[in-house]
Amino acid sequence: VGAATGGERSMPRVCFLCFADDHLELDQRHIESALNALGVPSFFAFLGTASPALRGGDGTREGAGGALLIDGMEASVVYFHCTYSPDHFATERDWSNRKTIELSRAVKAPSLLAHLAGSKKVQEVLSDVRELRAFLPEEEAARCASVFARQLDPSSPDAAEAVAEALAEP
Repeated sequence: VGAATGGERSMPRVCFLCFADDHLELDQRHIESALNALGVPSFFAFLGTASPALRGGDGTREGAGGALLIDGMEASVVYFHCTYSPDHFATERDWSNRKTIELSRAVKAPSLLAHLAGSKKVQEVLSDVRELRAFLPEEEAARCASVFARQLDPSSPDAAEAVAEALAEP
């Protein structure tokens, strides 16, 4: 995972991108310890204060493919422990930072597509067979829907019946 820079290979580093007051810090520290045992250094950066930048890359595409520097340290892997909800993007800078990270050649865990697929709203929409039909033939959509747990937004008028049932029989 070392990135080539000026003919040299840089030290691979894992960046834990998380909240400054992350309640999962102990989980992250366990992973950090395992990485250290393998000789892979890691560091922590915090959403809202991290400063990602690209070095190199395609100048015609906003530096796409460039090495990722976060707070001045090169990161070959970014391990996200935040940004799984639009609410986590409090400022335009947060959105811009995510874009910079995505443009880099660093491995993202999870990737933006995996992050989106894991979001509750995307899961809710794709658990609806009517939505699946936009992407799959009728038979395949029905087969997929048969193994999905229906996900509903309780504030949606479409969920009123399910909410009433849940309240009546908790």
